[in-house]
Amino acid sequence: MPARSMSDFSFNSRFANFGSGLLISILLRYPEMGSIRCIQETQVLTMNFLVADKYDFEKLSTKLANALEVFHQIEGRKMKVFEIERSGQGIEKFILTRDLATLTLDEMNLAIEIIKDALGKDLIAEEDLLGEEDMLFQEEMILYTLAAVRSKGAENSLTALREDGQVLVFNS
Repeated sequence: MPARSMSDFSFNSRFANFGSGLLISILLRYPEMGSIRCIQETQVLTMNFLVADKYDFEKLSTKLANALEVFHQIEGRKMKVFEIERSGQGIEKFILTRDLATLTLDEMNLAIEIIKDALGKDLIAEEDLLGEEDMLFQEEMILYTLAAVRSKGAENSLTALREDGQVLVFNS
């Protein structure tokens, strides 16, 4: 499938499926996230955050892991897949991988706040252009599409990224 921008995307379009809708809504809601990938074979989301400078990877990883573990204990759930890694040179990527079955919107909010707090100005983020109403709409879309993907499973592997103020989705 060729790349699609938000202007080409419609939930009634032949290009739309719940997986692409989920990725688009997540990137629109969270300008801190550089790209996201949904992997069909393992039913996971891989969230990539771009970092401009060196940072304490171990400290951030430990803080995030501890917070999400406590969060899931409170929620009475257990994460099936939880991985943190880094890659890149110059501009680094902080990569968080989570299973679709236990990932929640509240967990994403918590994880992103911890990442933003730890990385500060070194986190490369697009300008947040969404108003309060649009943010709430995207959160509703995330809840809806995440539930749909959980019940049906990801139909195919997709990657979404930002480019020049647009969200592009590719089959991967």
